[in-house]
Amino acid sequence: MNWDAIGAIGEVIGAVAVVASLLYLAVQVRQNSRVATDGAYRNSQSAIGSQVAMMIDAGNTQIILKGLESFESLTSEEKFNFDSLMLGLVSLIESELLSNRAQYLTDETMGNWSHYLQRYLAYPGWQDWWLLNKQSFCREAQEWFDAQITQTNTSSDYWGIKKNS
Repeated sequence: MNWDAIGAIGEVIGAVAVVASLLYLAVQVRQNSRVATDGAYRNSQSAIGSQVAMMIDAGNTQIILKGLESFESLTSEEKFNFDSLMLGLVSLIESELLSNRAQYLTDETMGNWSHYLQRYLAYPGWQDWWLLNKQSFCREAQEWFDAQITQTNTSSDYWGIKKNS
């Protein structure tokens, strides 16, 4: 065996090692992507649980229902609470939008948010709050929420709080 043959064998072994390394790296990247997606979903569920717990905390429920009916009817203290609770909810959804854009959350998840959010969007108090606060959120969130509002059946009364006209 001459040196040229030994060099050729070495090159073949090196090429096989590079291909094997690339395949291993591809598997690791794919697995890491799955872990990141799962982590984003779990973080989302945890944040939702925390937000809901705050919203149903004693006193907050009545403030939310009153604020949904009419943001302007709230006292200063109630406006502060309503604002904080809605800010938390909308910030959570904004975060979900950004995770969706990064492909960590599915379009189905955003569709679920849209469906859930319809409960709030039909009420004039929420829409008034949104108009006062929408500039606090990224443009993508503003556009998404505005699109959701245009798709909302404003005669809907999920919580039965609208006054008979």
